[in-house]
Amino acid sequence: MKRPSFFILGAAKCGTTSLQGYLSRHPEVYMSDPKEPHFFEAEYEKGFDFYWQRYFSGWQGERAIGEARHRNLFLPFVAPRIAESVPDAKLLIILRNPVDRCYSHWWHWFSRGVESRSFDDALEADLKRIDAGIDFEGDEGARQWTRNFDHSVGRNEFTCYVDSGYFSRQISRYMALFPAEQLKVLFLEDFKGGADEALSDVWPFLGVDPDFVLPPTSAKNQAGSLLNYRLSRFVKAIKVSGLLPRRVKDRVKRIANRVGTKRPSLSPSTRRDLVEHYRPYNLELEKLTGRDLSHWTAQADD
Repeated sequence: MKRPSFFILGAAKCGTTSLQGYLSRHPEVYMSDPKEPHFFEAEYEKGFDFYWQRYFSGWQGERAIGEARHRNLFLPFVAPRIAESVPDAKLLIILRNPVDRCYSHWWHWFSRGVESRSFDDALEADLKRIDAGIDFEGDEGARQWTRNFDHSVGRNEFTCYVDSGYFSRQISRYMALFPAEQLKVLFLEDFKGGADEALSDVWPFLGVDPDFVLPPTSAKNQAGSLLNYRLSRFVKAIKVSGLLPRRVKDRVKRIANRVGTKRPSLSPSTRRDLVEHYRPYNLELEKLTGRDLSHWTAQADD
């Protein structure tokens, strides 16, 4: 086989990690290691043999083979690469309210000391880029993205907080390249009622045992608090160390200052602006998916 049979395409901060975790627990599913290959985004010239050996070397004959790089949905040049390489692939897309997604995306990097701008400043920079026509279309867009890609953190200097939420535009690219029966759109909010119910038609879509039930998980995951504790100890040691470059020390200090910081609420005025910005994309998404998303667009009137 030596190629994936399905892709979790994204979008960023919409539950791709959770979905990947659910699917990986099915005995007939193998997920790439690590979760998010950069192949179609920034390693395509290395060839498919590299891709398979780098990310799927642990495959032991599982029926369904997948990966979950969220940027594969956003980047325009990725869709034709996947269509050319794996034309029979099944495509899973998981979405959430784009306003909440946008804010969560910014907070992900800000809380880790990578993003230094305020949310409003980051939005302004994104909108200026979009207005300038920098949208990563075609071969030149691919080169532009790859030149600015940091493999160490899987992040680009082009943050794309705003246009990562143009879901209708992104899905339409794949609809133009793949038959409708190979694409399934999920919504994060549907998982609130339980993962097994939300996944009930995903298993047959992937061609694996449809009667599989997720095994129970522990009541509480302590990994986050343990990480914060270890990071705090590490930062204290770094502060008295003269061994690291100032650039690294400054970033560690930024992380230290944000460890345990509670995410602030999104201001009502910024939320209203974003709801209006995303309204036409959400209305188009309703047409593409047949899903009522009026609760996304109504928030501007709250």
